[in-house]
Amino acid sequence: ILMVAVCLPWSSPASVFSDGGVLPQLAGIVFVILLALYIWQSIRWASSTPSDTEDSETTDSGEAGTFGTLLKLIGAIAIIVISAQILIPAVSIMAERIGVPKHIISATLVAFGTSLPELVTAIAAVRRNHGELVIGNIIGADILNVLFVAGVSASVTPGGLQADGQFFQFLFPAMLFVLIVFRFGIHLSVGSLKRPLGVVLVSAWLFVTILSYVLSIEMH
Repeated sequence: ILMVAVCLPWSSPASVFSDGGVLPQLAGIVFVILLALYIWQSIRWASSTPSDTEDSETTDSGEAGTFGTLLKLIGAIAIIVISAQILIPAVSIMAERIGVPKHIISATLVAFGTSLPELVTAIAAVRRNHGELVIGNIIGADILNVLFVAGVSASVTPGGLQADGQFFQFLFPAMLFVLIVFRFGIHLSVGSLKRPLGVVLVSAWLFVTILSYVLSIEMH
C-alpha cells in the first residue's frame, strides 16, 4: 500500500488508471533509508530479546557450520543472478507469444517462481513445529521486496520505475482483496492459520491469477 501511494500522481490521481504511475527516484532513496532503519531496529530488538532456543541447537556446528552456511548463501546468490539473466528474456518472449502484458506475467508466473524458495522454507518450518518462522519469513520478504528491491531499483533508475495503468486497475484491487481475505480469516481462526484458511487463500490466488490473464487478453 505504501508503494502504491507513492506511485500515485497526486496532481491528478484519477489519471493513474489510464496513464499509470511512477515510483520516483527520490522515493527509492527514501525506501533504502527506511530499510536501513528497519534492519537497525530489528537488530536492536533481537539483541534485547532472549532466545527461546536451546544452546545445543544453536552451537552444534561451530565454525564449520558457519562456513557451510556462507557457501550456501554465495551459491544461492549466484543461482539467483544467473536465473535473472534467463528469466527476463523468457518473460518478454512469453508475453509476445500469448499476447499478455509483461507486468501480468511478472505479477503471476514470475512471482510464483520467486516465491518457491519461500514455500520450501515454510513447509520445512511447519514440519519442525516452527510456524512463527513462516509468518516472519512472509512479512520479512514483503518488507524487503518493497524497501530493498523496489527501493534500490528506483534509486538507480533515472526517472524512477514506471507502473502500468493496469496495475492500478486490477492488480492493486486484487492485492487488497487477498489482504482482506487473509485478515478476515485470521480473525475467524482466532489468531492462527488453519487449513481451511490456507485453502481459501490458495483459491483466492488462483482466482486472481486466472482473472488477470482473462482480462488482459480481452483488453488486448
